[in-house]
Amino acid sequence: QLELAVADTGIGIEPSLLSAIFESFRQADNSTARRYGGTGLGLAISREMAHLMGGDITVESTPGKGSRFVLSIPFEPGRPPESGFGQPPAVDASGGGLRVLVAEDNPVNIKLMTIHLHKLGHQVAVATSGEAALDKLAHAPFDLVLMDIEMPSMDGLTAARLIRAGGRPELPIAASDVPIVAVTAHVSPEVREACVAAGMDAYIGKPINLNELASVIRSLDRRQDSRDPQAASLMAALAPAAPPLSGPPVALPLADAPQGVLDTDWALARLGIDRLLFDPILTISLEELRRRLDLAEQALSGRDMSGLALHAHTIKSAAATIGAARCQELAAALEQAGNARDETAAQELASGLRGACQDVFEAALSRP
Repeated sequence: QLELAVADTGIGIEPSLLSAIFESFRQADNSTARRYGGTGLGLAISREMAHLMGGDITVESTPGKGSRFVLSIPFEPGRPPESGFGQPPAVDASGGGLRVLVAEDNPVNIKLMTIHLHKLGHQVAVATSGEAALDKLAHAPFDLVLMDIEMPSMDGLTAARLIRAGGRPELPIAASDVPIVAVTAHVSPEVREACVAAGMDAYIGKPINLNELASVIRSLDRRQDSRDPQAASLMAALAPAAPPLSGPPVALPLADAPQGVLDTDWALARLGIDRLLFDPILTISLEELRRRLDLAEQALSGRDMSGLALHAHTIKSAAATIGAARCQELAAALEQAGNARDETAAQELASGLRGACQDVFEAALSRP
């Protein structure tokens, strides 16, 4: 029996509410969501996952002092493998895994790219803005940069141009030739030309597929001869070749689009991962959908159409990652309405988007 306990010294929970916090869309206090955020889904999904493994999650809490959650899962003692086959490649800073900087502000995409990169045996550092990416590159060496081209404040294209220029006078970047991969949901010729002009080497579309990412990294890896053999074998199996920016776009040939409210089978195929790796992606995506939906509605109420478009864009990306087609479609339309400053259309679309997101939340909890 494996037990994992997590304790805090927070606000605590009243004894009469302890069972309710494991119910869908429930929190101990209705003011919690307004003050701290959240959907009321995290514990429900976590307990469901524990039950699927034959375990459970329990809680003890004292109001005003904190709570203690315990995850219990039955396990049998394992034996060390006879060989290294089947184990994830170890990260070796001396010549194994690459040091990859992920420049991305979306928590869902950060989580997904981190899972992919760790599976491929690479080390990961995260910068949530273009400025933060420049700072990290000025203070530490990296072998590759995955650069989201649409970040607030300084976007990825601007950051790439500054990297190629050697940084700023007060923050010089020695490795100005570091390979940069554009990460974008847009694969139009205009966007590709902009990436080339900014000095980027390749690009990959969102939501990111494991095989596609491995292919792009392999094509740009300057240390292939020195990489750990096990990591190299995995990379070669996943990624036979990848075209640069000047070639055709990297794309996974999926015949079908996601179907229904939440098509997790499509999402698993698109991302190239199994359910065990997908579940944390789904959880953080649901949290981001709820948070960004609230922020989008606040922006619309304040007639902040630029902010509305930004939050709708993030909702669109999160929905695309988990196969929530209707939610993605409405978020894309809301983003367009925000950019066009069409408040009438935005009001109607925002209402429809909330209903679509609610359907996604409910579908997530009813998954087999």
